[in-house]
Amino acid sequence: MIHKESLMEGDFYFLVHYVTNKLSIPEIETLIYLGINMGDNFVIGEIDEYYFQDSESYQRHSSILNKKCEEGEIHILNEAQLAMIFDINGLIVLLNDIKMKKQ
Repeated sequence: MIHKESLMEGDFYFLVHYVTNKLSIPEIETLIYLGINMGDNFVIGEIDEYYFQDSESYQRHSSILNKKCEEGEIHILNEAQLAMIFDINGLIVLLNDIKMKKQ
């Protein structure tokens, strides 16, 4: 899990969710962090929103927030959902934990 203070715009992170309830089969998606509270409808005092873009469209077209980019998948997460976001070191620890549980 990444701490919100550690997020850096333009860096890549991993969204991890599980196929099973046993948390034994992870699915991993690489995302690029765009920033916080970037939506047109955001109101100060509401729950913070963290914006991520799929890595493929970011690599191909840059940020979807750039008006020239019209395609790409945006993930808008709240602070609680950041528990599913990992940096490379956190992902390594998570995968090692899964590996150890399988042995």
